[in-house]
Amino acid sequence: MSLLLGLLAASLLQSAPPPLPSQGWVWTLYDGSSPTVVLAEEVPDTPYLRSTFECVQGSGQARLTHYQAPDAPSGHASLSSGSASQEAPATINGERLSLSLRLGTPVFQGLITTGRLNLRLEDQTTDFRFDRQSLPHLRRFAELCAG
Repeated sequence: MSLLLGLLAASLLQSAPPPLPSQGWVWTLYDGSSPTVVLAEEVPDTPYLRSTFECVQGSGQARLTHYQAPDAPSGHASLSSGSASQEAPATINGERLSLSLRLGTPVFQGLITTGRLNLRLEDQTTDFRFDRQSLPHLRRFAELCAG
């Protein structure tokens, strides 16, 4: 019996996803030859991806996707940056939350200025932060996506 329990425990340990690293997260801008621009919060050279901002160049619209979605139903998310705030419909599919943002809104402009965006859905809060090294990537993303 203990051999069976040991084999079961070993198989569960092998199938559990590795824990997310606490360090090494950076924002990387992908703006190659495709009309789609992606700004990804990731640990380079690993499969770890936390969030993305995506747009079609010149569209004036971005899609924010967060891959560690709060345990909440789809609904209206509250977004804030600096003194600006707005509501946006958010969709949750499994562990993925996504919503659309217009780049000309005061909230997105606040993000470009402060490097911080707060997203609240029900009682769950997620903060997106761009440090000094990442702000130029965010600003370039905004330039490429502006409509």
